[in-house]
Amino acid sequence: MNKVSHHTSIRFTKETKSQLDELKAHMGESTTKVILRAIDRMYQDLKDIKLTMRIGEKENEFEVHNDGSQKNATLINYKLNIIRSSSPGSSIKLNNHVLGNSISILNMSKNTISLYPMEGHSINGIKNNLLKIDENKSEFLWAVTDSGWVTCF
Repeated sequence: MNKVSHHTSIRFTKETKSQLDELKAHMGESTTKVILRAIDRMYQDLKDIKLTMRIGEKENEFEVHNDGSQKNATLINYKLNIIRSSSPGSSIKLNNHVLGNSISILNMSKNTISLYPMEGHSINGIKNNLLKIDENKSEFLWAVTDSGWVTCF
């Protein structure tokens, strides 16, 4: 495996490096560097989550009981958020974010949870977009702009 640059700690295969070279040719060097930094940040966040889960560091475990609206949604602030119980129709809301940050949500409750961005912000390019997280499912989101999140898996 070859290391692409000193800016990233991810190691890429020769095939992936070739694809990145194509990206540089089409989008330019500076855009490719931004993408690589974002990928590196996601990679580091995933390693942090794995480490947190392995050594049992504290994460945000909570219950969700509200009317399911964006306005009254429970605000989540941690990288790893575990919902242990919820009322039917309850909702959670992503906090303000910084470009490149990520957040994981595990719904361990017996109900589907509604996930909203902050008012006026977007998920997957849609302003005030609502996502549903079914029981025993998870969602991983990444901040791609100062007001926009995308789902990653």
